[in-house]
Amino acid sequence: GILGLLSGRGPASILGFQGELAFTQARFNAAFVYTNDVGGYSLRDVVQTNLDYSFLTLRAGLRLTGRSHKVNPYFSFGLGCQMPSSSKSMVKIRREINNSYEEDTFELPQPESSLALWAGGGVKKNVFGKHALFLDANYEQSFVANGGKIRSLAIRLGFLF
Repeated sequence: GILGLLSGRGPASILGFQGELAFTQARFNAAFVYTNDVGGYSLRDVVQTNLDYSFLTLRAGLRLTGRSHKVNPYFSFGLGCQMPSSSKSMVKIRREINNSYEEDTFELPQPESSLALWAGGGVKKNVFGKHALFLDANYEQSFVANGGKIRSLAIRLGFLF
């Protein structure tokens, strides 16, 4: 992703505005099998679900930074807009009765843009003059249609130019 930070210069500046553009790819595969014998019939249902979503998230928020001469801890939080960039998700259902079967496959609709809340924290160490190394963790929760939620946790290690 891309991170932009706008804050005052000097040792007293601890509050800044943070903007980010982040890319997230989510993949999930699952299978459910149901079997039963009823009145001499052998019933078996197999449901396979494959989700493959990619999202771009535009985030804006505040960043609080502790100042020291060695390591600078920081905490950031804010709002975001999560926008789907691609979707390849489908459900395949195979229903078997004795030796015959029928299959049905359908694609899931692409999710709509949604509101996201995020928060994170980390540490930054200045190196080579104006450059810095950082390590942080960010938690994000977006709210999707029908009361659903998408939660993600990202740990980043990076270098600031």
